[in-house]
Amino acid sequence: MIRFACPHCGKTFTGADDLTGQHASCRQCGKLFVVGATPTAAARPALSQPPERAPISQHQAPAPPPVRYNPTPAPPPSLFQAEPALPAPLVEEQHTWTLDDSARASRPGNLRVNRWRWFRHYPKWPMIWFSSLAFFVVMACLVHGSFWIFATLLLAMNWLYWQRVSDHFRHGCANPAIILSLQPMRIAVSTDLTKGVGNYPVIKIIQKSLPTACGQQPRVGTLLATVSLYFPSSEEEPHWSDFDPRPIDCATGDLDAMQRVMSGMDADDWNELRNGLKQLPRPYRCGLYHVLPSE
Repeated sequence: MIRFACPHCGKTFTGADDLTGQHASCRQCGKLFVVGATPTAAARPALSQPPERAPISQHQAPAPPPVRYNPTPAPPPSLFQAEPALPAPLVEEQHTWTLDDSARASRPGNLRVNRWRWFRHYPKWPMIWFSSLAFFVVMACLVHGSFWIFATLLLAMNWLYWQRVSDHFRHGCANPAIILSLQPMRIAVSTDLTKGVGNYPVIKIIQKSLPTACGQQPRVGTLLATVSLYFPSSEEEPHWSDFDPRPIDCATGDLDAMQRVMSGMDADDWNELRNGLKQLPRPYRCGLYHVLPSE
């Protein structure tokens, strides 16, 4: 007879001598093991009590605790440790067919135009270009093939028109605006027409009826955003001659995009608008007004 133990749980068994070297299954833990194999250290039960240590003599100093060697100790934190440099913001290159690439907006709208929404607010020119194209297509089909030349030119003009609208809201500059009246609806837009030297703050009042203002019910005093293109002036003038603001509600109904444009304008922009309104004569009339910068 031989006596052996399960190397997994430590349960002891007895059996015939010919069981040595054979595989057996433990009745307690159910695991397989080789009979007669020495139990591993991990399978041995842990001691319930730590081994007794020899008493320390009064004249014998206790042994120092073992020192663990760290080959690459971490440096202590510094109070003046420089923060990691942030990557420079990416500026999208402006490649357009309808705009001058020499001047770029400091705060572009980056909006995608909904053509049906634009058509509902500004139907005049879309109807002119589309009806002209349709007329020459009909003439080319019914009268003479030479009218296809004019139809092709009108097709190109239609494409350029919509490209211009798209470039307006994508590359134009976002400006703060406020509703001044509802009947008729007049909107004041603030910007600086400077070309980079000095200041030339202006306010332009436009008349445009809007069912919503940045997704809200229009009221007197409601803040909204516009996107503008600027008209060039002579080289001697240090500022642009005029600008063309269009409410972003005329181009998109995306509330997230509207909120993004609104959040891009800080408190100074809205203060410039309110300060300029105090300098305008009453009642408010449409037009371009030069105002003094706020101190």
